[in-house]
Amino acid sequence: MHAAREDCDGRARENSNLHRAPQTGYNNPGNWSINQESHLFETLFFFVLIAAGVLGWLAYQGRQNAAHLRALSRQKFDELSGEHDKYVGRLRRKLVDANTFGHLDFAADLLPVLDALDMAAASAEQAGAGGVDDALRDGLKLVRQEFDTVLKQHGIVRCAPEAGTAFDPNLHEAVAVVAQENEEAQRVAPGHIVECLRPGYGHKDRVLRAAAVSVAAPENHSK
Repeated sequence: MHAAREDCDGRARENSNLHRAPQTGYNNPGNWSINQESHLFETLFFFVLIAAGVLGWLAYQGRQNAAHLRALSRQKFDELSGEHDKYVGRLRRKLVDANTFGHLDFAADLLPVLDALDMAAASAEQAGAGGVDDALRDGLKLVRQEFDTVLKQHGIVRCAPEAGTAFDPNLHEAVAVVAQENEEAQRVAPGHIVECLRPGYGHKDRVLRAAAVSVAAPENHSK
């Protein structure tokens, strides 16, 4: 009798266990908390990865921009350095030119004065001993010679071509053409200088003023 009762109780407990709802993780409060913490950790890790990627990309872009700025700065520096060197070179050339040729403008302004002295000396010679005082005539010659001496000291030479000299357009200025019928033109070759009407002046390879000359007409020159 006692054994039959225990057997019935055992079967009742088995049936009760069969009908009892299974305990899953969702129904267990402890398992639900663990799942939430795991999901939160995964979310935070995902955002950390995204932030690390963004920071890495920003760092890469920063390095690229810095390299680009350095290249631009170097290029600008080279350009400014080149311009500075050119500017210094121009200043040096101007300084050399000023030291070498700075007096030429002043000398060119004195040429009309020399022309006036030449005309005064020529007039004194034409007047002869009775027309002009000898001391005055000699004084004009002396002043003219002093001018030539000073000009030569500064490298300025007088150019007064003689009759028969070949005409050079770089040194001479033809202000008159003498016909072949003229006796003076017949003494020189066609196209050559007949007379120097006004002397020229030059400095090394520079012409301050071309000599004004008359030139014999060429053979095919028409009247």
